Amino acid sequence: MNRRAVPKARTFFADLSAPARRALEQEGIDTLTKLAKRREHEILALHGVGASTMPKLRRSLAAAGLAFRAPAKLTKTTTRTSPMLRKIAFTMFSVTDAKRARRFYEELLGLKRGLASPDGTWTEYDLPDGGCLALFRHPNLASAQPGGASVAFEVADLDALSRRLKAAGVAFQGDLVRGPRCRMWNIVDSEGNRIILHQLNDAS
Repeated sequence: MNRRAVPKARTFFADLSAPARRALEQEGIDTLTKLAKRREHEILALHGVGASTMPKLRRSLAAAGLAFRAPAKLTKTTTRTSPMLRKIAFTMFSVTDAKRARRFYEELLGLKRGLASPDGTWTEYDLPDGGCLALFRHPNLASAQPGGASVAFEVADLDALSRRLKAAGVAFQGDLVRGPRCRMWNIVDSEGNRIILHQLNDAS
């Protein structure tokens, strides 16, 4: 019986950008068979893989008679739970030069600095009519992605929501972040957008 040959890694890697190739290699994904064992949002969550990479990967998989692993399905019980997102807690911009960014928002736009770290890693601006803008400078500049933005949702129960999303196969980035007033998880939605799940500490 003839079986369609699965292309080697070098075949489907050829059309990918260097960052995307490195991201897959670091995950040990060197064949289409291994790629097909992953869900799309898991690949999108990898640093170096952008939305433009996904159509190329889908075409390569389809040519080999393969496809990404199907998304996990939530049960009827979980889909009927009350909404756990309360409001947008803050919008976060990534910056590479904290002093320059602070001057822009404070001197040019007139915002008043709120909670902020001395080294410039974190800066918050509470807006007069509600809402918060946060500036984040990654401690490791090599991992920084300037120009990116994330939305942080205030949630009712961070622990319960994170368990539910992990069970559904949602991609989480990094470990639980513990701040002086809150806890946060970083996740990726089905389209590759970065989302922050944020819950204030009880004492706040």
